[in-house]
Amino acid sequence: MLEVKQVSKSFGSKLALRDFSCTLEPGEIYGLLGANGSGKTTLMKLIANLILPGPGTRFLLDGQEVNYRSREHIAYMSTEPYFYSYMKIRDVGEYYRTSFRISRWRPSARLSISSSYAPSSAQNSSPRV
Repeated sequence: MLEVKQVSKSFGSKLALRDFSCTLEPGEIYGLLGANGSGKTTLMKLIANLILPGPGTRFLLDGQEVNYRSREHIAYMSTEPYFYSYMKIRDVGEYYRTSFRISRWRPSARLSISSSYAPSSAQNSSPRV
């Protein structure tokens, strides 16, 4: 269970979230709906411990405070491609492993990707997974 308690976050004078709380139960599927700039991505980055919350904010995963160790259990995948065109899938995995201090991740010995996902040099050079 993930408990989100009194989340507040500002970026300068822009208030992204104010006193938001919720409880997410295991085995359920949740969706975040809202207009652009309403705080959906900010909330996800806060839960994943990628940005620092405002004072008084608490995140509990199975009753324990969320911290860098929680990154082995919480994942965040941005909709924006933050990878360089020269990176291979294995490089991306290594990036996440080191960035999130994941010790248990082991790359598969065999990795196959459909050619329909391979970027063409004439189109977008961002990797698609």
